Amino acid sequence: MEATMHSIIESASLFEVNVSDYKQLKQCRKEVFLLKELWDMIVLVDSSLNDWKTTKWREINVENMEMECKRFAKDIRALDKEVRAWDAFTGLDNTVKNILTSLRAVAELQNPAIRDRHWYQLMQATNVTFTMDDRTTLADLLKLNLHNFEDEVRGIVDKAVKEMGMEKVLKELNTTWSTMEFQYESHSRTSVPLLKSDEELIETLEDNQVQLQNLMTSKYIAFFLEEVSSWQKKLSVADSVISVWFEVQRTWSHLESIFIGSEDIRSQLPEVQNHF
Repeated sequence: MEATMHSIIESASLFEVNVSDYKQLKQCRKEVFLLKELWDMIVLVDSSLNDWKTTKWREINVENMEMECKRFAKDIRALDKEVRAWDAFTGLDNTVKNILTSLRAVAELQNPAIRDRHWYQLMQATNVTFTMDDRTTLADLLKLNLHNFEDEVRGIVDKAVKEMGMEKVLKELNTTWSTMEFQYESHSRTSVPLLKSDEELIETLEDNQVQLQNLMTSKYIAFFLEEVSSWQKKLSVADSVISVWFEVQRTWSHLESIFIGSEDIRSQLPEVQNHF
């Protein structure tokens, strides 16, 4: 078409005839150029996204992808203002913005505090079901439309982090009390083993009970309620038993000193000494 236009202009100049400046054709040429520029950008973005979508969940490098998307966004903003009214531009712009938002959510979900139960909560929030395993890809996560659920993702991750703190406390409790041992000392006269007063044990017992009480007041206690309640009962019983144990020992030691340590009483009540 442009060749025809040039031919007409050349012919007209021979006869000194005024020719139209072909504004529509020039506008068409400009739009074709802009359209090609826009679609080149669309192809580039789609190609990159398609490559990323096959990336396994554990191998997703959010930082690199985010940097690339920001570069895309910058290049898109640099396109001629005239293309911004086109649907293709709007679609491209929204795609890149949504991917950026989704990648932020993916970065949140890569938190080591996330457990299977949190993925199920996310599926319920998004109404999309999928299997979360080592074969899960970025494409599977994008199906969740994470850009529409940024607040939900943040809430789930925050909950997961708080729950991981509880997991740590409960794990430490288990380690502490599975290795804790009572210390004994022999009674000077009878060699009966007596429980030694262990300040570290008593302090640990008190501190752990306070920790459990704090966990019970947390709004994230639901998943651990049964386990925390069980530990509270165990430590409460242990506290009571140790208190009674020391009281019995004190009473026994006192009586022993009276009925065995005193020769007069021992001679008067010979049958009592058999109890010691």
